[in-house]
Amino acid sequence: MKKAVLIALVLFSLGLTLVFLIEEPAPDFTVVDAYGQSFELSDHRGEVVVLEFMFTTCPSCLAQTEIFKDVKASYSEGDLTIVSITVSLSDNNTVLRQYSESHEAGWVFATDSENLIETYGVGSVPHTLFIDRSGRVASSYVGVLDEDGVSRRIDNAMSLMDPIITTTLSVALIAAGIGILSYIGYSKRDTIRERLFGGAESS
Repeated sequence: MKKAVLIALVLFSLGLTLVFLIEEPAPDFTVVDAYGQSFELSDHRGEVVVLEFMFTTCPSCLAQTEIFKDVKASYSEGDLTIVSITVSLSDNNTVLRQYSESHEAGWVFATDSENLIETYGVGSVPHTLFIDRSGRVASSYVGVLDEDGVSRRIDNAMSLMDPIITTTLSVALIAAGIGILSYIGYSKRDTIRERLFGGAESS
């Protein structure tokens, strides 16, 4: 009996833990890139999105661009999307196009027309957020992240469980725990009833 109670409590605790691990999606946004193409974050569910805040004359940002370029080559198209948002008013679309082309950085570059630095709480650059396939922020990093660090965070974001599956699993675990405890309660009640009335026979 004690073992059954322990199992029920463990299942119940795991279910509650999974509930608290479910995070809200990253704030959605739409920007127009340096080439006039619209980019909407929610359109890229199912992919890992690397959202970087930078500016073109920042030496650390340039170092991060080169690292992103090397890492991007390791992933298939449709698995990974990189978006670089400049925080500098001097970086207009012409400057962003020149930067992208001169460094052969084949991903989205856009100005911060939606004040995303405030939405995402950006204080310094480079600031990179890794958004998982379900649209949640899996991790973030301020400063230059080396190639191994970028790859590990991308792989982690790719491996995170979908929130729908997490919710379903948490409900199932909680229900299983409650079910076991309920069964134990009924069993105890029946045992007490048998002890009180089990020897009595009707005439």
